[in-house]
Amino acid sequence: MLKIIYINDLNNKMKYQFYDIIRNIYLQLNSGVSIHDVSLPIFICEPRSMLEKISDFMCYPQFIIRVPYLENSLQRFVGIVRFVLSCWSLNPHVVKKPFNPVLGEYFRARWKFSDNSYGYYVGEQTSFNPPISSYYFCNPENGIVIHGEVRPKTKFFGTNLKTFLNGGNKIIFHKHYKNMNNRKEKICSSLVGIDEEYYISTPNITIKNKWFTSLTMDFSEDFFIWCPNTQYFSVINFSDKVR
Repeated sequence: MLKIIYINDLNNKMKYQFYDIIRNIYLQLNSGVSIHDVSLPIFICEPRSMLEKISDFMCYPQFIIRVPYLENSLQRFVGIVRFVLSCWSLNPHVVKKPFNPVLGEYFRARWKFSDNSYGYYVGEQTSFNPPISSYYFCNPENGIVIHGEVRPKTKFFGTNLKTFLNGGNKIIFHKHYKNMNNRKEKICSSLVGIDEEYYISTPNITIKNKWFTSLTMDFSEDFFIWCPNTQYFSVINFSDKVR
């Protein structure tokens, strides 16, 4: 016997399932369960782990691979700011949560860039409770190293959910230009003991209207970029507007 399911009936069924999910989450949180331990249905997750999601920062490598060869420190700092902003330009149309990695899980990736150099990435879950995802990236041909860790912590604020991406990131140039006796000389810091470092914090992520309408994801609050070698410092603010 053929059973016909009308779209309206299917939508109503999914609606009731959705409210059952919300009720289940509320009961778990109300009983004192941490947000990181709440059981959620599989369909709200994207099919990859947090370790792989972190590697999205290298979606625009053209903004970083030539920065070490810029002529002065201010140009390099502006290049770093542009690259960091490109890392946070990926705002997905569908808001989904990456899977939590298990302790000891790792993810590796390799890129071939336009200058025929290679970039290598490895991420590992170094702590389960609290969750800590650590990563390391290098582009040896251009003397670029990027490493850091992410310590996510999530809180509810009314109809919004905010994730605090604690931790930090560092970009290191082992090759860069330096003015020496009014001459521009390309130097390799691994030989002379000079690195150019950039410290970068992480903005928070806010998921809005999590119960009632379609979900939206925005970056919020301040994050900074600081170079201790040159003392250049930048604070970037993502406006957090309640919709």
